[in-house]
Amino acid sequence: KLPGYRSSVHAQLLHFCHQYVEMDEGVNCLEWTRKLFCHPTHVTQEPLRASYEEAVSKIKNRWRQRMPNFYEGLDIWSDIFSWRVNCFEFSSFYQKTEKNSLVFHDKAWTIIQLSKHARHSNCYNSALLILSKIMCMKRMDARDFYLRIKEQVAIAKMNVNDDENSPMAALKQAAAAVGAVGALPG
Repeated sequence: KLPGYRSSVHAQLLHFCHQYVEMDEGVNCLEWTRKLFCHPTHVTQEPLRASYEEAVSKIKNRWRQRMPNFYEGLDIWSDIFSWRVNCFEFSSFYQKTEKNSLVFHDKAWTIIQLSKHARHSNCYNSALLILSKIMCMKRMDARDFYLRIKEQVAIAKMNVNDDENSPMAALKQAAAAVGAVGALPG
């Protein structure tokens, strides 16, 4: 039970506990990845693969349900989202030969959620900078592409500056991305 009187010390302690839980779950995810993909003899074992997919799916679902509240600062969640993205990058490194990577969608989704939290915190330039990390991804799901453009438009509607990160610049960037996808063959 939390004490009746709360102070900044309590908030910091809860933040450290949250970071510990996130790191523990991430290490479990990485351990499962190492077990399955670093040992070639395990790759063909279907029970291990099923256990891996179940364990990683549970962790991803917990991470999706554990999202920032509107009153929490960007500084608290940027570390946590960065940890999640690093876990996804490590897992995808070992799954690069897999057709159905479990982390294909989650890295982009996590970056978009961090950008959304930055936008809600009125940190528009940070939100655009965070979204720019998605641009270097080699593969992206169509849903993630749509969510990225939707977030760029939302940032553009709220941002009133007339600089390179202005609403018009963000809309032009989104339109250029749509045009690039339309120009792809097939």
